[in-house]
Amino acid sequence: MILTRPPLLTRPLLPFESAFFLYQKRLNERLSAPFRGETYFKEDTAVALDWAIKLAERRGTPAKDIGRYRPHQHGRALWGDEEPVGSSLAAEADVRAALVRDAELRVSEDGEEIPEADRVPLEPPRPRTTEADEAGDARRLDRQLDRTLYLVVQGKDGAWTFPASDVLTSENLHEVRPSFCLCWAL
Repeated sequence: MILTRPPLLTRPLLPFESAFFLYQKRLNERLSAPFRGETYFKEDTAVALDWAIKLAERRGTPAKDIGRYRPHQHGRALWGDEEPVGSSLAAEADVRAALVRDAELRVSEDGEEIPEADRVPLEPPRPRTTEADEAGDARRLDRQLDRTLYLVVQGKDGAWTFPASDVLTSENLHEVRPSFCLCWAL
């Protein structure tokens, strides 16, 4: 019998993949119709005011995580969709920070801007590594979240194998209990 725990997270992106996805997002901004906020937000509502503040901070770029980018510009920067060499714009930490910053509420329900000191900070996403990763605990399932884990057992001879035991026709699978040391391996 082979027991597995599938990955809970996608694997981290390589730098080339991050740059490629940023390029694709910027290309999508260029090729899609310009975003019209008045279509989605009723005029003079808290949501419309919040959108206007965030749009002004991004200097008119509707997308949250592509940097300051003007897709419908003219001249030399017309097709400047690529990430400059050495830029950290497509880095996972920077994208995550931009999305958390944009999700923060800036306008109260009565339509007044919330001072920065009174804003409720959002909890950032949890890190990709857990306490079990740091401790090197191979018996816990909350480790190596981007990998498939397999249950292996250590036999009396010290060899690690998949669990195996004879099952009688009168037994159910959950009644079979091998007396081995359990460990979740990569």
